[in-house]
Amino acid sequence: MIRHTAKYFSTVVEDAVQIYHDIAKIPCLSLGRFSKAPPKAGLIRSVYSEWSQRDLERNEKVKFARQQTLAKTERGLEVLLDSDPIDVSKEIYSKEAPSGKFRGVVRSVKDKDGKDKQYIEIWNKYQKLTNIDVDAQEKHGKIYENDATFGCFEWSASEGHLLYVAEKKQPKTASYFDNKPKKLKDEQAEDSKGKDSEEAIKGDQFVYKDEWGELLVGKHHPVLCVLNVDTGDISVLENIPDNVSPGQVSCSSMWIQGISVF
Repeated sequence: MIRHTAKYFSTVVEDAVQIYHDIAKIPCLSLGRFSKAPPKAGLIRSVYSEWSQRDLERNEKVKFARQQTLAKTERGLEVLLDSDPIDVSKEIYSKEAPSGKFRGVVRSVKDKDGKDKQYIEIWNKYQKLTNIDVDAQEKHGKIYENDATFGCFEWSASEGHLLYVAEKKQPKTASYFDNKPKKLKDEQAEDSKGKDSEEAIKGDQFVYKDEWGELLVGKHHPVLCVLNVDTGDISVLENIPDNVSPGQVSCSSMWIQGISVF
């Protein structure tokens, strides 16, 4: 009797695991938008959608995108073209320009040392035009993802700039007991030539920095940043009080008395 009960229980558990596995595969819509159609396209429209689903084998959430071309006919909407899913798990943002000619992408990838690096890419309809190494410019910390509180990624009306929110660049810190050999310090100083030299603040290595808490862990001080698409230069907007945390900013709100900061 006990043997049959154990076998039955094992079968129930296996069935439950399989059911959960199947349900986890069901994708959920996370984003959707209509793209501008060419003037001569008539009633044809392009629909872009992003979906997410659990990958239990890799223990992570996977994002993928789909592109569909729709046409309005007498029988209603018909799908003319349905693309295969494209993995966009490494994309933090993907934003189409107002004209529909360009797309800005914020991508997070791991370097050869396994550290996360962020890049901003500019694409047209056919190829990648620009790839900006955000970390190399050392203007700010990590770009905030779309967290519904701070994160944003917006084109200017002229399509010459991109506005986003990132973590403020923090000063370098060190321990009071930093005993690096002088030779190593000299080598590091040699490597940093040509970059903005910054003296580390001793004793602040383990100072607690207040953050925004649950779902916003690691976010301390957001700042507004602007990328010049033509030159690839990044600038951080100044004159924002330290006690103000900007977020969810749109380019239309960046106009002051008819003069745009872009």
